[in-house]
Amino acid sequence: ELIWQALWQTNERVMGENHANTLDALAGLGTVYLNQGRYVEAEEVLRGLVRTYSSLLGPNHSRTLRILSQLALVYATSDRPDRAAEITLQVLQAMDKAFGPQHPARLTQMGNLAELYNRLGRIEEAVKLAELVVSNKQAVLGGSHPETLRSGAYLANYYGQSCRWQQCAAQCKEILGSAQGDWDERMGGVGIFLFQGAVASLLAGDNASYSQFASRLFNRMHATTNGGEAQMILELDCLVPNRATNWTIYTRLADLVRPYYLSAGGEGEGSSSLALGMLEFRRGRWEEALQWLEKSRRGGYSSFASQAGYFAAMIHYQRGRADTAREVLEQANRRFAVFLRSCSISAVHWHEFGRAAITRAEAERMLLGRTVSESPTPAMLEAAREAWN
Repeated sequence: ELIWQALWQTNERVMGENHANTLDALAGLGTVYLNQGRYVEAEEVLRGLVRTYSSLLGPNHSRTLRILSQLALVYATSDRPDRAAEITLQVLQAMDKAFGPQHPARLTQMGNLAELYNRLGRIEEAVKLAELVVSNKQAVLGGSHPETLRSGAYLANYYGQSCRWQQCAAQCKEILGSAQGDWDERMGGVGIFLFQGAVASLLAGDNASYSQFASRLFNRMHATTNGGEAQMILELDCLVPNRATNWTIYTRLADLVRPYYLSAGGEGEGSSSLALGMLEFRRGRWEEALQWLEKSRRGGYSSFASQAGYFAAMIHYQRGRADTAREVLEQANRRFAVFLRSCSISAVHWHEFGRAAITRAEAERMLLGRTVSESPTPAMLEAAREAWN
């Protein structure tokens, strides 16, 4: 901050307040304010620069648009996505005239606008924009370019967030098929798409695709020494009956997750205890499973607390406690409904909600003899968003 202030003041004194070096230094100071979380000061500096550049160079000049993009970032970071979306749309429209539809800078702004629309609950618009970004980047940069893969990842999450299960699974397959070289070797990058593709396939009723995703994830990660990756395998392989059978390997993975659980804290702690509870459930060790699941159920109105409730209900039923099982099932359903109605499904954590829906169906089949609850659909989510708004 001190360096940028000195540079700005020196340039202003020597070269004048409207010299390019002076304005660049002032822009640097505005960025520092943004990074410090001093949003009022950042907004004041950047709005002044927009006025200056618009007057000197015109509203559609690249320098004006660059500062406008920074101003949009101030609003997005300070939790004003509506104002950020308004400015980003303004930048995008100016770029349409100046750069053409497939310019990389324009595609970046389209991706930014999609994410802002997503934050505003305008998921349909976010999906359409993200689809355009991916198709254009494939045409301009190629399917294996890191920028194309990154945009494809956002699109896959938007599909999952809006309950487009088949499209989500297909997008994960496309990303995995296009990834090459270093990107493919980054375990977490590949692993998350295998994980998400498997969950989306289950929700779409495509068991064959689920097995392909899950087997590939297991083959890549079963020898891991990372607690987070071990948890990912347990969460996925214990999600469906008769999947987890190699108890020697799963015991080793559980040994990695236990210290990870202790260090996670907050929601991460609840998620880790859920994975351990799921494993003990599949092993038929009811008491140990309940101990872990009760830790997750303390998470309140969250997707993993609901999922833990469904597993707990099945344990009580298996132990001959039908009345208790019904009560726990109803409580889990209430939590699940609140989570849905409050529009808490995010683009990053949609698979947690999806896993809860899968476990709910299993619990209903066991306790009630049939699936009662409807699988989440785009129409259901849209109705929830309208009610919430």
